[in-house]
Amino acid sequence: MKKLHGAYRFMMNVMVKTAGKGLANKTDRTPEEDDMLDMMINGGKRVSLQNLKAVTEWYKSVY
Repeated sequence: MKKLHGAYRFMMNVMVKTAGKGLANKTDRTPEEDDMLDMMINGGKRVSLQNLKAVTEWYKSVY
């Protein structure tokens, strides 16, 4: 969130406080929810070529 500015930073702070508290208090989180909570608290990059493989294959098939 350090790279965000203005309204985007404010909106993300609100989201982390509300959704983050809800996820943190949840006892039976799924692995996806654990990943989301970790990303909200610690930040991180989730975009990679491997994660975009399905999108790039679809794009190549259409165009």
